[in-house]
Amino acid sequence: GALTPDQRRARLAGLRWPAGVTGEWAGGAAQTGVAANEIVRGPADRPRVALTFDGNWEDGPVPELLQILAARGLQATFFVTGDFCRRFPGAIRAVAEGGHEVANHSMTHPAFTKLSDAGVLAELEKAEREIVALAGDAYRPYWRPPFGDRDTRVLRLAIKNGFIPIYWTADTLDWQKQATAASVLQRLTKLGLKPGAIILQHIGSGPTLEALPGELDLLAEHGLQPGSLGQLFG
Repeated sequence: GALTPDQRRARLAGLRWPAGVTGEWAGGAAQTGVAANEIVRGPADRPRVALTFDGNWEDGPVPELLQILAARGLQATFFVTGDFCRRFPGAIRAVAEGGHEVANHSMTHPAFTKLSDAGVLAELEKAEREIVALAGDAYRPYWRPPFGDRDTRVLRLAIKNGFIPIYWTADTLDWQKQATAASVLQRLTKLGLKPGAIILQHIGSGPTLEALPGELDLLAEHGLQPGSLGQLFG
């Protein structure tokens, strides 16, 4: 079933968040504006970046993706919808068994700013039930808004209920029809080669699968250690 807000916070105990998020989390004075209520990057004082993969429509080459990460001993964070869990339960189990984090990308991939408060919570809790049933202890209550669609109301509601909103530093645009391995690497080079970067890619993207070994080499050349969000904020 869905967790309580306190159970969600317990799953993220020990992670260090930027002040804006923890202030909201602790029920402090309300922060204004979107940026203060979500995470777009990690600490810049360590040479770490986070690999994050969003999944909704297709599972694509999940085994190959996991194989590339396993060969280098790397962990990542996978944001999946409840619909994805229902369609591809085997993929979720494989991600969890591979030592990766599985996080919340909503139940049905809606635009959250168009939902009521009750609708927002229903999307998050329904997805959580599906994910926990398959991923168990690998589930983390990070939440990434579909389409990046969010506002202060939605973010505050998520945080109040124990979900940490995670945006991104570098969108590789691997979901676009014209995307290629070269274009993915180009976006990473432009936006993601800095300590604390949160890199956004997609499960089922051919260009990402093709580019991933080169991406990992590129990060290593720049002295950056890729990993999960838990490793970035731990």
